[in-house]
Amino acid sequence: MYSGFCTPSVTVMIPILATQAAQLISGNGIVSNVLKDGFDLKWTGNYGQCQGCIGTGGVCGNDGGSEFRCFCKDGPH
Repeated sequence: MYSGFCTPSVTVMIPILATQAAQLISGNGIVSNVLKDGFDLKWTGNYGQCQGCIGTGGVCGNDGGSEFRCFCKDGPH
């Protein structure tokens, strides 16, 4: 029998702005709007390194550590 409900297997916690949280609690907020407008993202990487990585066909990011990585076709650098 199909119930139409899914059981979540992964929970991701995203800190949101207090004003957006208050709107959700009051019932006046829409989750998709909160995710779109309700949290801050802070970039602490080296933009020059990232641009160099992209320029060589790689993708910049990290692999779970605290250091910059350039993911290239031949592996991370």
